[in-house]
Amino acid sequence: MNRIIIALLVAFAAHADSFAYDFIVNGLAYNIKKDGTVALTYKNPDVTKMSADGGYVGNVVIPKTVKYKNRTYRVTEIGERTFSYCHKVTSVKIPEGIRKIGWFAFGQLINVSSIHIPSTVKEIAPGAFQVLLKLKRLTVSPANKYYCSAGNCIYNKKKTVLVFVAQVNKVLTIPSSVTTILDDAFSGNTKMKKLVVPKSVKYAGRAAFSSMNATYVENRASMKDLPGSSKYGHRPLWTYQPCFVTPGEIRMIE
Repeated sequence: MNRIIIALLVAFAAHADSFAYDFIVNGLAYNIKKDGTVALTYKNPDVTKMSADGGYVGNVVIPKTVKYKNRTYRVTEIGERTFSYCHKVTSVKIPEGIRKIGWFAFGQLINVSSIHIPSTVKEIAPGAFQVLLKLKRLTVSPANKYYCSAGNCIYNKKKTVLVFVAQVNKVLTIPSSVTTILDDAFSGNTKMKKLVVPKSVKYAGRAAFSSMNATYVENRASMKDLPGSSKYGHRPLWTYQPCFVTPGEIRMIE
């Protein structure tokens, strides 16, 4: 009898884990957070297998608030993997009120051409943006106190941290103010022709240059492994640390 009960409990737990969201409204899935706000999340429970579509298509407009069971929730987060592998999504409108963008939230969103980060975003997880092949315009609201954009790249406000480089960039000289390149910053960048890394760069996160091609690389820095770069616990098979950039090629050493 005890074995039957344990088996039923295990089966129930597995079934419960298959539901990645608390509720769906107007085709968008949400998780209720501890602070009473909600995070947008993926609909397809198999998205964690890294091969399934996240469940969204077309033009996605994220609302500022959502009503469910006579209660109105503020939407404050785009959770991990939300749009990962959603190859049929053509645009995503992020509203004011979003405070956090999770890891791989925009991973492999290959048909989106424009992304704008609103003023309210306080945290962009390393690796939030990866392999956006058709991204032509990447901007951050000038009113944002934590991040800024320049030349289709995202930096922290002081431009000491390079967060992400859009694939549209073919030539890039990293500003001399940058000391840190975050995880997956150049991930999947196959259009880069020339990259100049200044002496100021001291640290590179995990897979910072993953799957990147470049015709010419001028490295003036001596980069070290970024402390704490694995705090999100996601380490793809192609992760190499530390990352070294050498003239003419990207060479990563385990």
